[in-house]
Amino acid sequence: MKTFTTLSFALLFSSLSIFAHNGDPVPVKSTLLFETSDIALFAIDSNDEGLISNAIYNANNAFFTLETMKSIQFVQILNQDGELEYQIPVESKFLNISMSDLLEGSYSVNLRFEGQEDYFATRLVKKK
Repeated sequence: MKTFTTLSFALLFSSLSIFAHNGDPVPVKSTLLFETSDIALFAIDSNDEGLISNAIYNANNAFFTLETMKSIQFVQILNQDGELEYQIPVESKFLNISMSDLLEGSYSVNLRFEGQEDYFATRLVKKK
């Protein structure tokens, strides 16, 4: 009986191990849009990378500015735990993000453009 129990546990753990490795979500495709020694911006699973026409990081005042092809209705910034940090209306083709308001780490920056229902999802990494 002891051998049967040991064998059952071994099969159970190996099955769980196989499931854990095969149950991973599909990897997210990301495209690097902008990078400096302080920050990096990636487009997440999107064919709309061309919506961002310019990106500038000013290290002197710690502002990150995005210029877009379409007007941004509003922006959501979520921390790495998925908690909403900011959700503000923009109504412009320019978005200024004060990097001094953010701690070091990774943030989801979701942009909703005028005339679109879906968000343009990006990942902003503050390196230092």
